[in-house]
Amino acid sequence: MEGVRIPLLPVGIGLHISPFAPGGRTQTARIVSEKWESNRAVLVFEGIAGTRTSFEIVRRRYLPLLRFQSPENKSMDPNETEHNAEYVTMIDDGRDLKFPMGLFLNFPPGEGWKTITVTLTW
Repeated sequence: MEGVRIPLLPVGIGLHISPFAPGGRTQTARIVSEKWESNRAVLVFEGIAGTRTSFEIVRRRYLPLLRFQSPENKSMDPNETEHNAEYVTMIDDGRDLKFPMGLFLNFPPGEGWKTITVTLTW
């Protein structure tokens, strides 16, 4: 008997879910928009101004050409030690899928909710 096969994209985003208090307001960063294509994903994250968060980049296969862009970083000084959006691999060449890759978001100061757009290509 043949089952249903649902193809998985080579990249995904791991969310860190924290429990909410009944009736409480959302205080954690979230993905508010996403557009997936065969070799690219555009994700819009929203978080409270001045906060930091991280998401795991889940790889289902070796992606030697995985690239990351964020338009919010373009207006920043390239010599800054911290950017609005950064991604990091925990090993040198990214071949071992057991090692996580992190996407770190630093929402700009101000009031209310801020957005950061991230484009991943592979």
